[in-house]
Amino acid sequence: MIRFAIILSGILFSSFFVSCTNKINGVWYSCTKDGYYIELLVENNELRFFTGNYISEKIAFKIVDDTLIYKGLNAVDSIIESKAVIRINRKKHLQLDYQTVEEQWDFYKTDGKINDFDNGTQLLKAGKTREKMHFCKDGRTIEDKQQDSLNFIYFQF
Repeated sequence: MIRFAIILSGILFSSFFVSCTNKINGVWYSCTKDGYYIELLVENNELRFFTGNYISEKIAFKIVDDTLIYKGLNAVDSIIESKAVIRINRKKHLQLDYQTVEEQWDFYKTDGKINDFDNGTQLLKAGKTREKMHFCKDGRTIEDKQQDSLNFIYFQF
């Protein structure tokens, strides 16, 4: 009986993983507070990020319970593990609550399709087209924009 319960729980976990992965497959976009456009592209157990003129390499991920886990490079070329609780509030709204940093991202499903997940050039072109479609406006106040412009760093070499 215990063996049956272990096998059944394994089957249920596997079906949850496949179901959750299938729900997040596709193209998701978000607009940052300062007007930048970001895409999350998901196909099976890999994801990629697009913003501006950049498409990330493929990143393998796994889903454990309700948590998305992946490893990637940070700005100083060291590998970090990212963990985010996944919430799909509506069919077209994906929320990622990161546990490793205090960040929350809201992504919205687009009608865009991923034609060739391995072709970075094609993904970059398609992302730029969708970016124009989903015009992201700068939502900062005038004071916030002025404050950002004061953050000039002078480097002396």
